[in-house]
Amino acid sequence: LVLVRHRDQGLVTDAKTVPYETVATQHRPLICTLKTAPPKPKIAERCGPARIKWWRLKEKEEAVVSSILVPAVTTVDETWKGPAEAITRVARSKLGVTKPGRRKLDKQTWLWTDHVRDKVREKKKQYHAFVIEKTADNWQRYHIAKKEAKKAVASEKAAHYADLNKKLESRDGERYIYRLAKTRNRQTEDTEKFFGINEENGRLLTHRRQVLKRWREPWIGNCV
Repeated sequence: LVLVRHRDQGLVTDAKTVPYETVATQHRPLICTLKTAPPKPKIAERCGPARIKWWRLKEKEEAVVSSILVPAVTTVDETWKGPAEAITRVARSKLGVTKPGRRKLDKQTWLWTDHVRDKVREKKKQYHAFVIEKTADNWQRYHIAKKEAKKAVASEKAAHYADLNKKLESRDGERYIYRLAKTRNRQTEDTEKFFGINEENGRLLTHRRQVLKRWREPWIGNCV
């Protein structure tokens, strides 16, 4: 017996029973061809164009601000353009830039500090050294680096949660709880990103350059 929905009857073909073979009383084996679609591979989300890591400004604000050299004032356009280029140049060197096309990882930014990053990189370095040459010394170095990385992560977590508990016990703790609840709820939503806009004739544009060009057209027409 094969049970399928009415809409899926076309998936079952060549159904037949073996007349002289019995599985049990009043039951005969059924042979059929059932077509099933393989599961669709999940497409990994990739990083878009290169962007400056502005979210790291909070921990490196002093180094960034002290490195910015504002040019002399000349014209109005140069007065705005010069500082903007100087700020962008310093931010790229101090904060870093994302790599386009790279697989996006859901890292907790508060945990991924410079100290933790260095310890994790050292652990990976020692692991690759052990894989290349499996000796007792390499294993010992990898084991020590692994313990140091775990210790760094545990230390950052303890400091973060201590600061979080301190905020919750303050006067604004109730508002902070609601903010955390909204963030958690937003992270659980299964949303799909879409980038598109309609042309004048109603045709849907999904290419990023075409979308940006279409988005600029009404503004250019109003400003001219």
